[in-house]
Amino acid sequence: MPVSSLTETLVSALRELVVEHPGPVPVHLRLGEKVLRLPPQFNVDPGGGFVGGLKELFGAQAIGA
Repeated sequence: MPVSSLTETLVSALRELVVEHPGPVPVHLRLGEKVLRLPPQFNVDPGGGFVGGLKELFGAQAIGA
């Protein structure tokens, strides 16, 4: 996703979603040409609504392998 499309509201919503779904899977954010790996305390459980929440926030095209 382009860095320019990130707003404070989106970042807050993403943080809340990540915190609500703790688990063993690391989170990688692709922002433009950079890929950032969040620290281990932000690992998630991709089940239980996490992926659906990401799709709601960023659209289905924003979810990648």
